[in-house]
Amino acid sequence: MRSMNPSTADKLQALLSQGRLEHAAEELRRLDAGAAAGLFMSLPYDAQCGLFRALPTDLAATLVSHFPYYHAFVLLHTRSIEDLRAIVEKMHPDIRLQFFDELPEEAWQRLMDEISGALPAVPPPGMSAVQAPSLRAGINQVQVGKLTVHGGLRKTLGSAAWQPSQDSCPLLMAILFILRAAE
Repeated sequence: MRSMNPSTADKLQALLSQGRLEHAAEELRRLDAGAAAGLFMSLPYDAQCGLFRALPTDLAATLVSHFPYYHAFVLLHTRSIEDLRAIVEKMHPDIRLQFFDELPEEAWQRLMDEISGALPAVPPPGMSAVQAPSLRAGINQVQVGKLTVHGGLRKTLGSAAWQPSQDSCPLLMAILFILRAAE
């Protein structure tokens, strides 16, 4: 992979202005991850959102790993819920754990609810996914694969009584690791 030079930034800008998002994504893929993330972050916010929506999930996972947690959270919510789940799953486990750890409680809970399916994939009309209020207040049970979580996800996973099985989602096991380490 190569690092970024001024002509790379110009080429990316030209591709974006022509609406050639797939080519812009490939230009980012040619760079090392840190340089690609830096170039991406130098784009105007609207261009970032448009390009992020067009990135393949593996490249999105690589780039989002280099963004500040709040920026990563917002950009993840420009994608479909299925893409959001795939991107988070493709993040390097250590970086994913760090990302979860850095999120404020409410954002962490929202993301966990979205990943588990406890929140609808589509926000209410006229409201972006980031603005949508948490709808989990009335939810008392969540099904995640073969694991049923009763009550609050963080409380349940943090209890010593819950033990993961072979069928538990790897993401939930990572969350358990974080919670137990914090005790």
